Amino acid sequence: MKSVDVNFWNISMGLVGSIIGAIFSFLGSTIVFKGKIHEESGWREKLLKLSYSELISKKKLIQLQSFVNPLAQFDGLKNLDGLINKFCQDEQAVVKKYGGYLPDKEAEQFRLLCRALLKHDWINQTKFFGFKWYKQHKLAKQLTQKFFKDWTVIVK
Repeated sequence: MKSVDVNFWNISMGLVGSIIGAIFSFLGSTIVFKGKIHEESGWREKLLKLSYSELISKKKLIQLQSFVNPLAQFDGLKNLDGLINKFCQDEQAVVKKYGGYLPDKEAEQFRLLCRALLKHDWINQTKFFGFKWYKQHKLAKQLTQKFFKDWTVIVK
């Protein structure tokens, strides 16, 4: 009777260990897969180049807008994609008005939005690895709030 309990215990622990191993293997491969796809797209490098552009043309506004969800609606600070869409759409008229390029203040806002999107992406990519997610998220929110405060002054 005792040997049956020991065998059952050994088989149970082996089964539980196998299941836990399979779960960790699946989660690990999923994270690696998503990271590789994200890395291969090269969009962070393109966005970084946009973030230090001196002259911002309509083409660069459209490029920035291509990095976000085109269906996102503007609702203040709740949705960075919607904020970028609204900014790019509004500033295309400004580009026409000022001879093909954004004025300095709006160009600085463009660069700030690029950096905020880069930071937002970095937070989403690293939150699975135990970095200080809350602190990073708070910093990204502050960047977005700074942009929004300055931009509403420009628009009015």
